[in-house]
Amino acid sequence: MFAALLLATDGRAAVATTANAFCRSSHVYWHDPSGTSLSRYGVSGSAIQTGAWLDGARQFVGEWAPVDFFTGGDGVVYAIDQVSGDLWWYSIGADGKVDHATRVGTGWNKFAEVFAAEAGVIYGRRGNGDLLWFMHEGYWDGSASWANGGVGRKVGSGFADVVSFPQMFSAGEGSIYTIDSYTGDMLWWRHDGWLNGTASWANGGRPKKVGTGWGPNYGLSRPAGMGGGHIYVSADGGRLLWFRHDGYRDGSSHWANNGYAKQVGSGFDGTVMGDPHACAGS
Repeated sequence: MFAALLLATDGRAAVATTANAFCRSSHVYWHDPSGTSLSRYGVSGSAIQTGAWLDGARQFVGEWAPVDFFTGGDGVVYAIDQVSGDLWWYSIGADGKVDHATRVGTGWNKFAEVFAAEAGVIYGRRGNGDLLWFMHEGYWDGSASWANGGVGRKVGSGFADVVSFPQMFSAGEGSIYTIDSYTGDMLWWRHDGWLNGTASWANGGRPKKVGTGWGPNYGLSRPAGMGGGHIYVSADGGRLLWFRHDGYRDGSSHWANNGYAKQVGSGFDGTVMGDPHACAGS
């Protein structure tokens, strides 16, 4: 079993082996299992960097009818109405409340899974395994402005074969991770065309296995990327765990803290979402 499943209790400091990242203060978002209540927690850049306990206050954002949330970073939250297919953009202010809300797209309920990377990049995985790339050029202000006229570009296929349930996320700079919910394997991919939507991938488009012991069969929820290889995940009992994949750029199996998790929060039953802009590689 991969060491990343284990929880370090001896207070060892995280040590970077292949890449490090600068992290700024940001937020970790959380919504309850029903998908109706959304909250966020402040966290300093140093706490993200070293895997320290979340050091900011909890802010209650609001309640919605059941929707699928994902975060775009920089105080931006997206929500997909699974009935109408509308994609909504929300700007969250310093007080944790919604400053502005606009509908920025339609037809998003056709995807089996949607997740965001940096700079307005959004990926949608279809049920047949096709991966489509979008860039929301209006992600800063909530305008319905999209690259390529809002038409998704197919950048990959076959992802239905490696993803059993919604378990895809990005940890920065084109890195994409898939988790097989049955085997617990974590696979790394790098989409070199993440900024322009070309179907260019590292390693010839082949994944690299970088861990195991992930997913619901191991008591872990869908992970949340914070950029720079930083990953948060909710574990059984509502424990929030921190990992840092120092091999996020090249797919090597190098992890901070020897691959051991650090508990950095509690009371996180439900789904955790990160800020893909929080950390940038150096």
